[in-house]
Amino acid sequence: MVHKIRQVFRYLNYLLTAKTKYGIHSPFVYSLVTEVLEDRHVPTECLKIRALRKQLCQSKRLLEVTDFGSGKGSRPYTLHLKTVGQIGARSSVDHASGELLHRLVARFKPENILELGTSLGISTLYLATAEPRAKVITIEGCSTTSEVARENFADFGLQNIEMLTGRFEDILPEVLKRTGAVDFAYIDGHHEYEPTKKYVEMILRKISENSVVVIDDIHWSAGMEKAWKEVCSFAQVKISVDVFRFGMLFFREGLTKQHFVIR
Repeated sequence: MVHKIRQVFRYLNYLLTAKTKYGIHSPFVYSLVTEVLEDRHVPTECLKIRALRKQLCQSKRLLEVTDFGSGKGSRPYTLHLKTVGQIGARSSVDHASGELLHRLVARFKPENILELGTSLGISTLYLATAEPRAKVITIEGCSTTSEVARENFADFGLQNIEMLTGRFEDILPEVLKRTGAVDFAYIDGHHEYEPTKKYVEMILRKISENSVVVIDDIHWSAGMEKAWKEVCSFAQVKISVDVFRFGMLFFREGLTKQHFVIR
């Protein structure tokens, strides 16, 4: 209950500070708003993903879920019994957020996409279907949810997804060693200050000026807000955009460093 009350206050603060497109003087960001954020066209593949998410959210299939982001004391993880429906409702992106990811990928056409936090694979499907020529590497900590995600990828017949299972801190360094530039990264897991900041720092070593980094749940907690504020200040970041659920980082040379809160 306390967390929900804090979220309401964070959202009200966001509304008070957010601008519409009419208050934006950056051509790059204005184009982002009018051509990506405000686009309401829903491609066929997104409709299929909506239907899959709805089906998953109704599933009573029981899984033992390993959560590496909520260990207590000396224990690095916790175990929970959850239905696929509970996981889908709580951990999968809703259709509006997923379709925004889809539009971002379709707009910037990355060759290499990195995702931290696969869950049931809904966000991965939005990323992978937006640019079928891209290579998508997605990392999930829990082996049981990974299996459900693999089933979903197979059902869609996608060949451009490589899924890895394990702790982000163990797998990410190896992935970055063998990957070229990270053109698009979506960070949706381990929603805490230190890990979020660390993963962004690691990914920024492999970006180009045309890369995009999206961070989920930037207002989830005081720690996530602190992490978001600090990564926005990194020298490589030219434009940072806060749309409440997501934070987006852009790195294009020639842009004046600016931060935008956009409704």
